[in-house]
Amino acid sequence: MSETPQTLFQAGKLDEALAQSLALVKKNPANSGLRFQLAEISCIAGDLERAERQMETVSNQDPNAALGAALFRQLVRAEMARRECFFEGRVPEFIGEPNPVIKRHLLALAAIREGDLGEAAALIQDQTDVDTTVARAATTWDVNGEAVGELRDLDDLLAPILEVHTSTGKYFWIAWDQILSMEVHPPKRSADLLWRQASLSIESGPDGEVYLPAIYLDPSQPVAEDESLRLGRSTDWVETHESIVRGRGQKMLLAGNQDLTFMQLESIERQES
Repeated sequence: MSETPQTLFQAGKLDEALAQSLALVKKNPANSGLRFQLAEISCIAGDLERAERQMETVSNQDPNAALGAALFRQLVRAEMARRECFFEGRVPEFIGEPNPVIKRHLLALAAIREGDLGEAAALIQDQTDVDTTVARAATTWDVNGEAVGELRDLDDLLAPILEVHTSTGKYFWIAWDQILSMEVHPPKRSADLLWRQASLSIESGPDGEVYLPAIYLDPSQPVAEDESLRLGRSTDWVETHESIVRGRGQKMLLAGNQDLTFMQLESIERQES
């Protein structure tokens, strides 16, 4: 008896799961559930175009599944916008005017795209004291119910940034101190390991359901080669220039003195000093 795409996926055999899922769809082209499964595995494998094609087909052939397919297509489009931001120069969306720290990190990303790692390192290091001093002086957070005085991504480029996808296909950079509260929902489907659903409340912004990218984009290429990294089951660190560290695989945060994997994140609530 052959293994199913889901058992292959759970075993960490991403490429085999993708091949098996594709074969099942070819045998059962009218099965929307199989097309959703193929779309989810395709996204994790980095083939966003295939995922969008599957959802377009579902929308056209199954009215009962059209709403779910429409949401999935918007998340795929948000992920495409994310990759265009990292690798092609697209500017992310913001809530209000981005603060000086965020602007410097956006310039650092541009320098990385242009191959100027020295300039990127200078921009990131130039704002480090501003980032930590201002954040610690002005804001504390409860993270998973524990009070912390510092909250950042462990990837130096993304340190002051929470990446957010919306159900309208937008990709945002949110500063940590813009967050009033966030409740992260437990994963239910394979795609939830790629984009974690959360209820987010933002200062001077809308409240609602969002989707948080949980896996870093590879510093050197849009799709990581290692299956464990693509699945978000491990994290690897790459020192790019002058001790600037970039992440691959599952995202990780620094909450106070604790390293926190993105799958361990349950809630954030801002506490005013």
